Amino acid sequence: MRRLSITLGLLSAVLAVDSVRADTRTSLVEITLRKLPGENQDAVATYATGVKVEVLEVKGRWIKVKIDKSVGWVPRTKLSEPAASATAPVEADPRSHRLGVQVRQPDAMIRARPDAGAAVVAPVAPGAALTVLDGDAPGWLHVDDGHGHAGWIAAAAVADVGAAALPVDVAPPPSSAASTRARARPSWTLRGTASIGYRSIDQRFTSNATGGLANYAVSADASAAEIGVAALPRLGKLRLGADAAARFTSSNPGIDYPGPTLAPGEIPFTMFEARGTARVGYRLGPITPQLRLGGFYGAFLADEVANAGRLPREALWAATAGLGVEVAPPRAKVTIEARADVALVGARAQTDGLADGMSSTVGAQWFELRLAYAVAPHVAVVAGFTYERYATDWSGASERWAGVTEAHRLDHAQLVSFGIGAGR
Repeated sequence: MRRLSITLGLLSAVLAVDSVRADTRTSLVEITLRKLPGENQDAVATYATGVKVEVLEVKGRWIKVKIDKSVGWVPRTKLSEPAASATAPVEADPRSHRLGVQVRQPDAMIRARPDAGAAVVAPVAPGAALTVLDGDAPGWLHVDDGHGHAGWIAAAAVADVGAAALPVDVAPPPSSAASTRARARPSWTLRGTASIGYRSIDQRFTSNATGGLANYAVSADASAAEIGVAALPRLGKLRLGADAAARFTSSNPGIDYPGPTLAPGEIPFTMFEARGTARVGYRLGPITPQLRLGGFYGAFLADEVANAGRLPREALWAATAGLGVEVAPPRAKVTIEARADVALVGARAQTDGLADGMSSTVGAQWFELRLAYAVAPHVAVVAGFTYERYATDWSGASERWAGVTEAHRLDHAQLVSFGIGAGR
């Protein structure tokens, strides 16, 4: 009899271990483990979509999980549901596996986005019970009203909000399809960067004439400042987005014109450049390749029109296309992004009376490499290198130097920059 008791005890222990092991889930999106339940708690580590997690504890809408050697809390809506055979850890309140809230304000609305100006999905009456799907947007909750309407409601409009809220008896959404549609609604990632750097610029001009300004090479060093912003909706592995940047360059004393055809002198100048790009990518593990399509505008502004080298002020417009790739390894603090763009069509305009020809064709290429290192949640130090190449061909009589009817100019620029990035 004693042997039978021991055998049954061992069998129960094995079954208990198997039961605990059975409660594993999969991350539905990229997840960040936090030290304590709550979106503003310190981050432990970040993992990609599709990672297996071991469930240790359930508290309201937060689940304590273990991945490799990392332990932390993650919202339950970012994980798959447990298999029917799994035995999940017991919650503090067993009445419901979902966090519920109750509407307490009149005229409350479920909106399409976490924004007071967003479109209304459905009105909700005071006292209505809602199922919380997510709460990653500060001041807003992603909810389902149980009648096929999912969207965002202001946290101030409901009772029992946050990680400390007690679950209430709420019926689950009428169908899994409705829940899937709710999870598929995109949430946005916004990033901003600001950086300063050193820029070197070279110009090499050749033509079918001789003497004076028919052929020359000049160069200059400059300081640069750049600001940029990117908006990226999260759609599972599909990555859509848009980014824009503006750069200001200043050089003083600028270009050193040595003569001898004209009097030698220095040519201070400023430059302004702006670009905007729409992109689409697909996440393949830690790597996200992208297709890019956008536009570019650049202006070269000599401080004085009547400068020593008679350099004209210029403006360049171009439609661009390119490829990009972003590398973001799981649990790593470093993100690497590389971009290569080319001008599909372009035009260069110059100061009247100083044009290098009657008509022009422009080609351009840009290559950018950027590295970001996270120093705090949502804050990173950014370093970048940019290489630019512009080739312009003119035909027709030059207004700047007599005898020139065909000309070519090749511009190179390199930029090394350092700055800071922030976003979520």
